[in-house]
Amino acid sequence: MSETTASATGRSRPRSALLLGLGVVVFAVLVGLGTWQVQRLHWKEDLLATIDKRTHAAPLPLADVEKEFAASHDVEYTPVTVTGTFLHQGERHFFSTWQGDSGFNVYTPLQLEDGRFVLVNRGFVPYDLKDPPRARLGRVIFPQCL
Repeated sequence: MSETTASATGRSRPRSALLLGLGVVVFAVLVGLGTWQVQRLHWKEDLLATIDKRTHAAPLPLADVEKEFAASHDVEYTPVTVTGTFLHQGERHFFSTWQGDSGFNVYTPLQLEDGRFVLVNRGFVPYDLKDPPRARLGRVIFPQCL
C-alpha cells in the first residue's frame, strides 16, 4: 500500500506544479492587460484634451496649417480658413447620426483659388430631409462654410 500512496503523491506533485505555473502565467497576463488599460486611459485622456483644445482654437490660414503639417504631420482637428467655390455637383452624403437622429453628413468639394480642392463637411441633414429641395430646411451649416 505504501507503493500506491507514493505513486499517487508523485502524480499529484506535477499536476500541482502545472496548475501553479498556469496560475502564475494567467496572473501575469492579467496584470499586463490591466497595465495596458491604464496606459490606454492616459493616452485617450490626452487625445481628448488635444481635440478639445484644437477644435476651440481660432481658425488658421491654410498655408500655416500646411507648414505645420510639413513639420510635424500633426494637424488633425485644426480649424482652417479657406476661400473658394463650392462644386455642388460633387456633393456626397455619408450615413451618420447626430444628437440621436439618423441622417447624412454632407461633404462638398471646394475649389480653392489656386485650383486645388478641399472636401468640406457642410453639416448634417436628417434622413427625411435628404432630397435637395428639402435639405436646406434641415441642414446644419457650419458658420465658416457660408
